[in-house]
Amino acid sequence: MALAQEINDQRNYAQCCDILGLIAARQGEYPAALARYDEELALHRALGSAPEEGSTLVNKANVLLMNEDFAGAQALLQLAQETAERLNAQRLKVEVLNALAEAALGTGELARAAQLADEAMRLSTAIGSRHETGVAHRLLGRVQAARGKNFEQHFRSSVEVFEQTSDQFELGRSWAAYGAALLKHGNVSSGEAYLKRAKDTFISIGANGELERLRSIAERNR
Repeated sequence: MALAQEINDQRNYAQCCDILGLIAARQGEYPAALARYDEELALHRALGSAPEEGSTLVNKANVLLMNEDFAGAQALLQLAQETAERLNAQRLKVEVLNALAEAALGTGELARAAQLADEAMRLSTAIGSRHETGVAHRLLGRVQAARGKNFEQHFRSSVEVFEQTSDQFELGRSWAAYGAALLKHGNVSSGEAYLKRAKDTFISIGANGELERLRSIAERNR
């Protein structure tokens, strides 16, 4: 970042902001992540980089979702969705759909969450985005668990994707969601086993925000 700033390489500086924002978000340092994304957003707007601006809006919205600011996330995602439609940017569109589904789950809008996650599943499969497919499976698993219907296959598919892509953060989130769903439906031993996997993973990568969410799950199920 210092070198990029020294030679006035704004695009490289923005990319550094993006990486540091991701690291801060995964470490649970949400104010720091939002500050990095705000800095990146200003640079993309100054440079006229519309696709990158849309992606940064989604990244910022995802931080707000982690912090359970669903209304704030939805406002940003609406802007990102408009950008995706204008540019016909399919990958950005599927990122927005998954994030909107997450927000809908947070506000208890199960039918909307199911519709958005299902659309994200179809689009991510069509464009070959394995990461977004894994996220969509997790979201659909959460929807099905909330409805009391068969949810296990969606979670297993999500876990499989992130095991194959070696994304420990998202793998831990899928294990945590699966474990919480199993506990809710009375499968205590399997639920606790998946939560233990998630906890060990989050500790190993320093995902403190996710560890705090696991503590909340444990308290609700005591």
